[in-house]
Amino acid sequence: MNSFNEHVTVLPLLAENEALKKQLTTAQEAVQTASESSKVSSSELMAENETLKNRLASAEALQRSFENSKIAELMEETQNLKKQLESANEAYQNAWESGKVAAAELVAENKSLKNQLVSAEEALKRASESNKKASQQSAKEVELHQLVGDLTRKLEIVERARRDQEFGLDRLQAQLGRVTEELTDTQRKLAHSENALQSSQSQLQTENSFQYGEKLNKYLGLLKQLKDSLDEEQSRCNSLGSWLNLTAQSGDVMEFEISELRRLLQEEQEHSVKMKTCLYSAVTMIHEILSDFKSLGEELEKVRADHAVKESHSLAYDEMQKKGFRERLDSLTAKLVEKEEALAISQRHLASLHEAVRLQNAEKEGAFSFLGIYGSGEVKVLKEQVKNLSDEVHPF
Repeated sequence: MNSFNEHVTVLPLLAENEALKKQLTTAQEAVQTASESSKVSSSELMAENETLKNRLASAEALQRSFENSKIAELMEETQNLKKQLESANEAYQNAWESGKVAAAELVAENKSLKNQLVSAEEALKRASESNKKASQQSAKEVELHQLVGDLTRKLEIVERARRDQEFGLDRLQAQLGRVTEELTDTQRKLAHSENALQSSQSQLQTENSFQYGEKLNKYLGLLKQLKDSLDEEQSRCNSLGSWLNLTAQSGDVMEFEISELRRLLQEEQEHSVKMKTCLYSAVTMIHEILSDFKSLGEELEKVRADHAVKESHSLAYDEMQKKGFRERLDSLTAKLVEKEEALAISQRHLASLHEAVRLQNAEKEGAFSFLGIYGSGEVKVLKEQVKNLSDEVHPF
């Protein structure tokens, strides 16, 4: 019999042991599955955990502020009820001490106190029901808080983007002003350089046409004068030599004159040699001057050609600079228009977000209005005080 009882007792234990083993296996599999899934989504859970912590912190802060405001309202209402109770006690004491209060008045006061008690109980029921509704709406309030937090963050992001766009717009306007100033300065410099180039070309042509022509005429006149003087000296020498040859045979009478004339002839010949030397030097100098003049003309032609090439290059460079400035100005203008359009879109989006936040705040205030305004502990104390007062007044 004992063995049968032990067998009967052991069977449930074995069954329970098997069930526990199955539960342990199931729990191990669930733990393994959870560990694998946690390994896969650990980063996502950490991010979600941080988000939930932030939302919880904001919700707790909002709840603390709400509780503080509700506690302050309850304390104020409690003080008012205490003052009313004290005034009722004082009235009761005065009525009790004076003995002038009639029984009908006491009965009426008792009835009014009973009515107040009933109204207080009804208010208590309404407060409990509103508290239940508030507890039911706590999930909705949490969602509202989360939505308000999200909208606040989005509003901050949009405000930051708007400030960045305004800063970028100011920077683009400053760049546009600088580019415009550079373009104006370049145009002014280009006009000044063109005027200077035209004036220098006209001045150079005028100076060259007069200066080199005058010098050439001067040198040609000098060369002609030297040639005329040389011909004159040569004719004088020839005439003097022929005269000497004719008068050499006239005898000794003319010896002194002949010697004097020979001396003069020698001086004239020396002077003629000097004049020939000077003439040769002058001719050599004139040839050098003509060669220099020719090389100067060639150099002038080269300078003019180089100046024309540089002028064409300068004009091409200026045109390229103007084209680059125009393209840059057009690009900056297009960017400015794009930034202004983006700023207008951001402002409209910001206004819509402000409207959404305003609607959410209104909905939140409507949800908060369902909360009760009576604390359970304070209401119980007031209820007991009203009951005691009713018991004291009831004997009359």
